[in-house]
Amino acid sequence: MTRLRLDLLERGYTPTPVAGKKAQLDGWQEKTSPTADEVAAWETDYSYCRNTGIVGGTVGVFDGDILNAEAVQAIEALARERFSSRGKTLVRTGQPPKIAIPFKTATPFRIINRLLDPPGGGDREQLEFRGLDNMTVVHGTHPVTQQPYSWRDQPLWEVPRDDLPDVTEDEARQFIDDATKVLVEQFGYKIALKYDENKDQKRAEGDDEPRPPEDPEKIKAILAMIPPVDYWVWIWTAMALITIESYSPDEDWEEIFHWWSARCPEKYDRAKATAKWRDLENHKYPRTIRTLFYFAMQFNPTWVPPRDTAVAVTLDDLRANMEDHKYIYLPTRAPWPAASVNARIPPVALVDRDGNPILDEDGQQVKVKANAWLDVHRPVEQMTWAPAEPAVIRHRLVAEGGWFTKAGAACLNLYRPPTIKLGDPAKAQPWIDHAYKVYPNDADHIITWCAHRAQRPGEKVNHAIVLGSNDQGIGKDTLLEPVKRAVGHWNFIEVSPKQAMGRFNGFVKSVVLRMSEARDLGEFDRFQLYEHMKNIIVVPPDDDQGRREELEGTLRHQLHRRRRHHQPEGRPISARRRPQALRRVVDPDQGRLRREVLDQHLGLVPRRRVQPRGRLPHGLRHIRLRPQGATAEDGGFLGDRRDQQGAGEHRFRGRDRGPRSG
Repeated sequence: MTRLRLDLLERGYTPTPVAGKKAQLDGWQEKTSPTADEVAAWETDYSYCRNTGIVGGTVGVFDGDILNAEAVQAIEALARERFSSRGKTLVRTGQPPKIAIPFKTATPFRIINRLLDPPGGGDREQLEFRGLDNMTVVHGTHPVTQQPYSWRDQPLWEVPRDDLPDVTEDEARQFIDDATKVLVEQFGYKIALKYDENKDQKRAEGDDEPRPPEDPEKIKAILAMIPPVDYWVWIWTAMALITIESYSPDEDWEEIFHWWSARCPEKYDRAKATAKWRDLENHKYPRTIRTLFYFAMQFNPTWVPPRDTAVAVTLDDLRANMEDHKYIYLPTRAPWPAASVNARIPPVALVDRDGNPILDEDGQQVKVKANAWLDVHRPVEQMTWAPAEPAVIRHRLVAEGGWFTKAGAACLNLYRPPTIKLGDPAKAQPWIDHAYKVYPNDADHIITWCAHRAQRPGEKVNHAIVLGSNDQGIGKDTLLEPVKRAVGHWNFIEVSPKQAMGRFNGFVKSVVLRMSEARDLGEFDRFQLYEHMKNIIVVPPDDDQGRREELEGTLRHQLHRRRRHHQPEGRPISARRRPQALRRVVDPDQGRLRREVLDQHLGLVPRRRVQPRGRLPHGLRHIRLRPQGATAEDGGFLGDRRDQQGAGEHRFRGRDRGPRSG
């Protein structure tokens, strides 16, 4: 290995030790004149580097990263036709049919490339001329094929640099253009726009909205997690900051780049950093703020990008469900396969407990797929639906509708709380007025019931509300629309009587359940419906646990709406045949809600009526509910459920919602 590297050095090339395809010397781009002693020391200092590369500069390398063998042959023929008269045309192969051809150049130039879409789709391929700040492997084993790199006719380390064909930057660009033309016209390839060119074109056509300016303090907080040690991390970060500067011109991003670079004082040189910034400003590179996010997550896997950014998926958005080995995307609680997780999140670099990178035998930081990292660091043993509990319930699991303690375990809560932002409660006045207009005698109770739904989704009152009228279009749906927003529209479920009587009961995972138009019962009669709904609406205190087990989770508060004018002859159902649950809260003579009966059943403490135009109650999330343990004299609405011996009265509170194993 040392002899080969010294041969390259003697023949005018700049060798460098390589692990896989990555050069290992710090600042290898600038080490263009190593001594023989330095090269000899690599065998010991970089013993894990079994590959050897050459640094670009006075040597340019054409790389045909094309997978069509006939197309590669056509490009090679074009290169030989144009340059063979100038020197020896050497061809290197690592992953057939791809090829690389080295050239000498008197004036170094930067990389020139062209992206291409192959016919029939698939991953993009490219043609490129590598120059400054680039490296090409010339000897060793290809990391993909695990086969040695090979040279046709004669290996590079036996040919002096001066014997290679010479090329200028303009000639290199012309060759890339001509080779691209061959691929497009003869083999059906299509030229692909670069990322930044595509964005510029879309913005020019008005199809893409301009980005908002970035907050420099936010960017500095991200940079603080990225060590400016690796050369390419340093370069790509500069590219990202230059891109940010294009749409955030009011900040001095170059100075922020110097501030970050100075965090590595042994490598920082202000003059060189300034020169590199100026050089990169003259080129367009597809590096954005997401590059910074990627580096930050590599060096700190638990870091989460700011919420105001466009990153849709991070490691903290996912949990590994050990029951079926699927991955749950927390914003939607939807299951993802491992392939989808790995497609959205790059491999995660491993670190030890002290934050130091874990290296493999080649000196590379060990990385694992995102799904494997989640299996170890973000597992959950079970899933349930339990309002008022956190998203991940620690040290508790569910069995047959009840909780039990299990140290170290985690249970994922499928309940998603509402995301509505609290506003000014005084602005609820139009809704308050509407409630009093539609149900003037029962508005207090309805408002209190709705407020309880919004504030205490994990408790149950054990009764339903029937909203009826003799006329259509009086505003019942309008009355309930704000309630839907307050509890979250995904927690407000609507079913028909047929669905309620069916085999599937996914609708019980709701905070508010509305049954509309209770008239078309199909093969069921209204008595079967009421008997069935009684199990869902009412759970007797002494049989609470049994009902939970029977129904696999009980709905705490539900809204049952039935229009009286759809009953035969417009009359209410007979009180004699009405189930006890509804008979207790509906006046059989009047066919409407009786406020005093409802208040007694719910345990409401009478209070002074709030007139629509007087002192107005607050919005749903501002209605004051009586704390548990309070007495009637304390005021408020809901009290404890406790027997008061000798008093002959009962007050009811909602019992905690039993979880439902999922």
